[in-house]
Amino acid sequence: MKSTDFPGMEALVRKKKRVPSVRARFCTEKLKVLPMIEYLRKLDDEYTVFQGIRAAESPSRAKMNAKEWSDDYDAYVIRPLFHWSDEEVFAMMERHGVEPNPLYKIGAKRVGCFPCIMISHGELVRVTQHDDTIWDRIQFLEEDAANGRSFFPPNYIPKRFHTGYDPKSGKTFPKWRDVKSYLEMRHEEAFAEEAPACMSIYNLCE
Repeated sequence: MKSTDFPGMEALVRKKKRVPSVRARFCTEKLKVLPMIEYLRKLDDEYTVFQGIRAAESPSRAKMNAKEWSDDYDAYVIRPLFHWSDEEVFAMMERHGVEPNPLYKIGAKRVGCFPCIMISHGELVRVTQHDDTIWDRIQFLEEDAANGRSFFPPNYIPKRFHTGYDPKSGKTFPKWRDVKSYLEMRHEEAFAEEAPACMSIYNLCE
């Protein structure tokens, strides 16, 4: 299900003239939530929305309910996996011969977008080892779509490694090349900062 306003992340970033961030996650709203609402409002019959959200995924999701009414969707939202563990989810998939998203197997934590703006150091190092084209996409989003605005937040790497500078605020920021060089320099440390056996939170890495 795609947005009728934005065919993809590139178009959205061009429109906003910036890459989404933790504090401004407009990508979720514009590319996921609103297209879903737009589609549902075209339906004539009553409907129920099923979501694969689990309470253990985050503190904010833990505050949700397994079933609740949504004014946004104008329907009940049911989350059948809400109280499941990740082990139970993947065990069910294995029983039914359903392969996990391949991004999990190369260390990605979030697979709705690739790369996710919330990607960590260790995750980025792990994914790069399997698919270094991730840097091509980051470079494109930063240099072409966002017209030089950084893909990464200002505090992603230490300031002394920043080469970006915003004359309006007088602050520095890391460009994608800065981050790439920094992680290449300390990739062993970055790799070790997360799960010891595997960078995927589901321990599915190959």
